[in-house]
Amino acid sequence: NLLENREAIRRRRLHETEGSVVSGLLTVCAALLVAMSIASAQQPKRPQVALTLEDCVKMALDKNIALQQTRLFNDDAKSDITRSLSIYDPNLSITTQGSYSKSPGGDFVQIADSAGNVTYVPERTVAKSNRQSLTARIRRKMWWGAEFSGAISSSRTHRESGALYHNSVTVDMTQPLMRGFGRLPTESDIRVSRLNLEESNQRLRERTITTMVEVEEAYWSLVKTREAAAVQMLRLESAQELLVQTRIRVSAGAKARTEILSAEVGVANARVDSISSATAVRGAEDLLKQRTNLVDNAELWDAAVIPLDDPTLGSAQPDLDNLIASALANRPEYQRHLLAHRRLEIAVAMSKDRLKPQLNAVVSLNLDDSGDDIGEGTDELVTAQFQNWSGSLIFSMPLGNRDAKTRLANSRVEIRRSELTRQALEQQIFAEVRTAVRKFVSAQRTIEAASEAVRLAETQLAAEKERLRLGLATNYEVLQIEQDLARERNTHLDAVIDYQNALTDIAKTTGSILADRGIIIE
Repeated sequence: NLLENREAIRRRRLHETEGSVVSGLLTVCAALLVAMSIASAQQPKRPQVALTLEDCVKMALDKNIALQQTRLFNDDAKSDITRSLSIYDPNLSITTQGSYSKSPGGDFVQIADSAGNVTYVPERTVAKSNRQSLTARIRRKMWWGAEFSGAISSSRTHRESGALYHNSVTVDMTQPLMRGFGRLPTESDIRVSRLNLEESNQRLRERTITTMVEVEEAYWSLVKTREAAAVQMLRLESAQELLVQTRIRVSAGAKARTEILSAEVGVANARVDSISSATAVRGAEDLLKQRTNLVDNAELWDAAVIPLDDPTLGSAQPDLDNLIASALANRPEYQRHLLAHRRLEIAVAMSKDRLKPQLNAVVSLNLDDSGDDIGEGTDELVTAQFQNWSGSLIFSMPLGNRDAKTRLANSRVEIRRSELTRQALEQQIFAEVRTAVRKFVSAQRTIEAASEAVRLAETQLAAEKERLRLGLATNYEVLQIEQDLARERNTHLDAVIDYQNALTDIAKTTGSILADRGIIIE
């Protein structure tokens, strides 16, 4: 009996100790909950801004700094085209000249004697000349390589014997017959400049696509984090409800006091996860604000972003062959490579042209007249009575011509390298399209499986709560199933967002995202 009394006393003291520990833990948890509630209540309410995906894309395209920098390259390319077209600008030159000269001269003077004999005696004289001239010349290059030149010249020469006026009109043409003949040698710089502009446009399209993809991914990331925060909030509310019910049952004597501690631990864990989810939401908001340049607006920088668009689900299966064909036709980086290849082809053609000898035909027509006054010096110009024609062929060829041969060899190497790069780029595009389609199909299947998993987890939770009501389960078991349900919901949410990102990835890898979103680049 003594041993039994001692054992009863030991058990009673142990029970009192456990009760005091439980009471202390309950008091501490209650104090923490009250403090956190007061702190959350004291936080100022954030302003809100509701945005659709289209709104975000528009703001990003209007204010994106990288896009503005890329547009400046377009302006430079347009300026290069204007500069290269200057070869067809007429060139006007005006030359005025004046000269004065004194030169020694001589003549024979007749001297007759008394007998009538004539003798010629040399006499030293000084010849003076004063000349002024004005020449206007205009030159222009033609697209087939010829160069035309026209000049009008007028001069006045004054000597002791009087003034002499001379006027002339000259027309020249120089036509390359071998090197430099044709449109390509003449307009090679123009064609290269136009290719540069097209390449700059493709670079702008590529930068626009990158910006749109970044915005869409940031938008759906915000949707995902907000939904994940909502899932954690539901878990927290369920854990709090379980805590309330447990306290009621403990008060009624239907549950042990240790069940309260288990429920409070579940509330604390759910609250921690809820805080982490809220922090993730703020990070996703900041990323979207950065992508859309909302950082420039001080009022909206701290605002809560409310996405208005929901993910769209579909069952259509993409056609891989059509997607690859679309990628080759629309991918900006592939089109830029094709443009660069065309530039190399021009370089090869110009290198071949430099190997040719230079043979130029030069034709000139000159009309001139002169007289004692200005009118008399121009009468015959109108009738072309005095005209001079001339023609010549000028041939030249560098012996060896190693410079042109080296340039041609280098250009052919660059062409071959460009072809290999194109093949590698095509293989990369094929792989990226296949990967995007594979992610799309995988996301579809994951959504179906995750939806079933959520349904089963909800059914299991309802059954476990019923077992808890009947006293056949513990709070720990219910909390574990609630945690499993939250995980399954997050898995389903991840699959939905992965599906949306897969749609964006397909549009990006095929280059159709601009047309699909109705974006026109001017």
